[in-house]
Amino acid sequence: MSVAIVIPVYNMATHLENLLRSIWNSGLIDTIDELIIFDDGSTDGISEVLGCFTSPKIKLLRPDKNVGRYLARYEGALSVQSESILFLDARVEVMSDFVKGFDKVKHMSIVQGTIDIPADESIYSLYWELSHKRLFNRHYQDKVNGFWLTNDNYEQYTSGTTIFYVKKDIFINACHSFITPPACDDRELIRKIVKNHDIWLTEKLKVNWRPRQNLKNFLGRLLERGPVFVEYHFYDHKTKFRKGVYLGLFVIFSNLVMMLLIPHYFFSLMIFQLFLILLSTVFFAGKTMDFFKLCGLHTLVVLAFGLGVLWGLVKTHPKCRRYFT
Repeated sequence: MSVAIVIPVYNMATHLENLLRSIWNSGLIDTIDELIIFDDGSTDGISEVLGCFTSPKIKLLRPDKNVGRYLARYEGALSVQSESILFLDARVEVMSDFVKGFDKVKHMSIVQGTIDIPADESIYSLYWELSHKRLFNRHYQDKVNGFWLTNDNYEQYTSGTTIFYVKKDIFINACHSFITPPACDDRELIRKIVKNHDIWLTEKLKVNWRPRQNLKNFLGRLLERGPVFVEYHFYDHKTKFRKGVYLGLFVIFSNLVMMLLIPHYFFSLMIFQLFLILLSTVFFAGKTMDFFKLCGLHTLVVLAFGLGVLWGLVKTHPKCRRYFT
């Protein structure tokens, strides 16, 4: 089975260097046939990074303009000659024993791997790890033994292409089913695939992964994902988080009514709501110290994501969509 690695990258030079070094150190470079780096308009010195890693297997692709992650993956897939593709996010690092696990699953048609977050490295990694374990508790429990992601259970689990192994023809056919690139590219693409092919999710395909490591980028990513989240969860009545979106909109509407009808109570109401948001940190912070570490960040995350959802409702509304396309 011939295998190509495809890595879409945009201004991730430092992370890409760590990823490539881990691919070399783990011996993965010796077991694959191609390594495609799709540089989607980076301005932070990707070429200098690649200069440190020499192999005839490496191929660098550069479009004339930034095309986005979905098309970066698609065009990268079109360029490979191999039968199967291992997609890796630029912010992952391959573990030293990765090849051993990969050898056990690479005969399969589609495999989604798992991530290991070094939660003790930063407050952002800790927050991501604890909050996602709470939101996707079933996913974290079932991934230990592995499970099949199917069309019936798809909305009960999390999915993505952070580490995703798939036969080239299956991936290309799924991409061809979209007229335009989907906004929620990971979820929409894998949902399209899982309608025809069950996906094996296993820890045998595990990598280290880190979220963005400063407040500006961490919160900025949430704002960016707001429209994507709304398009996927607000307009589809079968998704996991639709009720949360509706509840959030009800709270916002109630605040607006309160501000207009009884403005002298509005400030007190906002203070009370901020207190509740801060207090909600207790639902995923397992230790008292974690609560105090994360309560401030959690409050900012909720506010940033709320703004992102509001922006998403405006941007994805049919009457407004034409102004943002």
